Amino acid sequence: MRKYGWLILVGLMAVVAGWLLRPQRDSLLRRAEAAYRHGDYTEAARLYALAAAEGGDTEHAVFNLGAALYAQGAFTQASRRFLTVTATGERERRARALYDAANCGLQLACRSPSLRSKPFLEWVIGQYEASLHQAGTGDGTLPQDARHNLELAKRLLASLSPSDRVGQNRDAGSAGKQDSVSERNEGEQVAEQSTNTRSLAMATKALPEEELCPT
Repeated sequence: MRKYGWLILVGLMAVVAGWLLRPQRDSLLRRAEAAYRHGDYTEAARLYALAAAEGGDTEHAVFNLGAALYAQGAFTQASRRFLTVTATGERERRARALYDAANCGLQLACRSPSLRSKPFLEWVIGQYEASLHQAGTGDGTLPQDARHNLELAKRLLASLSPSDRVGQNRDAGSAGKQDSVSERNEGEQVAEQSTNTRSLAMATKALPEEELCPT
């Protein structure tokens, strides 16, 4: 009987500790959102990271951290956060996170010749397709934006020269694929991170065709 009583006491202590931490976490999230909306993405990212470290349900904090990193052009770091949410989030949030992770990949492919390879772009395309599968026939702009960017990724893949596909860039393509796998694994390692406040609007939007890979 004493054993069970001790377990109940431990459970109550954990609940109390959670409630004590919640005001601090909520305060960090409010400050982070204000910084994001004022365009201070560095400060927003710092505060979202602190909020995620508070524990509890931190999924929203991790997603919004990805949004703040994306806004700074830190696409690799942002992708890792979005991929965390794809492992743990609800269906709608998974769809958005897959879409945002794909946008990170497309931006990286446009900026890094070593990632502009068949394996990496196929991974990007797969993320867009998975996002559309998760989104279904929702009324939001996500399906439309995902289809638009999916077509851009397919056109970029089709534009690769034979050497980019199978020749001199083979090693670079493998490296790109390994990077994407590494991001997914890293996301799984922090899959416990999530929050009980609303997330920001979708972090990324459809990419204008003329800005996809500027010359």
